[in-house]
Amino acid sequence: MADPAHRKTAVTQISALLLRLGAGPAARATFLNTRGDLLRKRIRLIRFEGDVTLYISDLAIVVFTGVKNTADWYLASFKEPENASCAYRFHAIFE
Repeated sequence: MADPAHRKTAVTQISALLLRLGAGPAARATFLNTRGDLLRKRIRLIRFEGDVTLYISDLAIVVFTGVKNTADWYLASFKEPENASCAYRFHAIFE
């Protein structure tokens, strides 16, 4: 699950198996940490070429797309109400 090359189907399958084994909290933490690391790496890949508005536009696209995809994947992976707890906030991605 910690491999950023995994696609949505692989992540949902792995998380389903981990939930069946009773490792829900560890699966959620690993998922959010991995997505946070991936988002930070993608932000660092944005090149600043002198145009602030272009940089902010690229940054907004990367961040908002990353948060949207993370939320979609999270809700697809952790469907039960107790597993989709709001105690695991997405702001942890940016810490």
